[in-house]
Amino acid sequence: MHLVAVGWGVVLIAAGTNCPLTYVEDRLRRGAGQPGLPRGFIDTYIEGVLYPARHAERARMLAGAVIVLSWLGAYRCGARRRATSATGRDDGERRAEVPASVAVSVGPPRGITRERGRRARAR
Repeated sequence: MHLVAVGWGVVLIAAGTNCPLTYVEDRLRRGAGQPGLPRGFIDTYIEGVLYPARHAERARMLAGAVIVLSWLGAYRCGARRRATSATGRDDGERRAEVPASVAVSVGPPRGITRERGRRARAR
């Protein structure tokens, strides 16, 4: 269903037409004696309210980038989930793997020997 909605949005944007609901709202407004919408729904109610009209193209590009990144993230999570289920481990059996660069040292801080640390605590 989500793919259908995205496809519908892409077709509307590519064709430069308004959503059919914009036409319905316009007709109902005119039937009620109000002026019709001068532009589309987003151009009338969103642009200039949530972001300045002069940044409309930038806002559209940002929205598109967020959508693409979210789809890539969902794909990556799905691929990881499929790979995990293929190994026979379920999510409850996942083991945390800590890279060597993040491993925590258990000894005293650099420059402090165990003997020096004991003397400092004794004082």
